Amino acid sequence: MSPTLEVPVNSIYMTLLFVLLLSLINLGSTVAFMQVISLGVAAMLTSYLISIGCVTLKRIRGEPLLPSKFDLGRFGLAINIIAALFLLICWIFTFFPVAPHPTVADMNWASLGYGTVIIFALVYYVVRARHVYRGPVEYVRKIWRAIERIQLGCAREASFAGSMW
Repeated sequence: MSPTLEVPVNSIYMTLLFVLLLSLINLGSTVAFMQVISLGVAAMLTSYLISIGCVTLKRIRGEPLLPSKFDLGRFGLAINIIAALFLLICWIFTFFPVAPHPTVADMNWASLGYGTVIIFALVYYVVRARHVYRGPVEYVRKIWRAIERIQLGCAREASFAGSMW
């Protein structure tokens, strides 16, 4: 964090370097560059679909949403469903080739890359992650237990010190 600019300068430099390296792909092959861009768009749309899907599910179940500064009001569920449907259509089209009747070189191979990542993630989850992963609720509980032990220890020291005088 830069004390004068108040921004994470190291993160900005790493992002700039990453973007510059990705841009160099375009010099070698425009097809490869389009695959990287298509895969990035598909991944971004997936994250939006997951987020909107979770909010939509909470609205359908009637569960309360976390308090926020922005609220869609009574039209929230309809807006969420329309947004999810729109994103789903866009997501499907990110895997289409740019033009009809593509050659092997012009084919959009993003679906292969996306599918490979999903398969590896699912296998990793089944084999290891589901046995090791502890969600944020468990993490917060662990922190609260540690804070309570510290407070209890401080209270014991205070009562012990008071009994000495």
